[in-house]
Amino acid sequence: EATCGARPGTPDDLPYLGQVRRNLIVSTGYFRHGILLAALGARTAVQLATGQQTSPAIAPCDPFRHASSTLNV
Repeated sequence: EATCGARPGTPDDLPYLGQVRRNLIVSTGYFRHGILLAALGARTAVQLATGQQTSPAIAPCDPFRHASSTLNV
């Protein structure tokens, strides 16, 4: 058995899910809800990678929502 014990979370308990650069999609910060949101994260990542439209329900999961306005990405 091998375990890591790391469960990355976010300040507002919503995951970071979205495209942050042309070739970079972020899907992290699920904390203890990862098993419940794995299908949503996978489906959304595929939609983003293939250029399909994603559900408006993931808008609150914007990866830049906690970034400062001076951050240059």
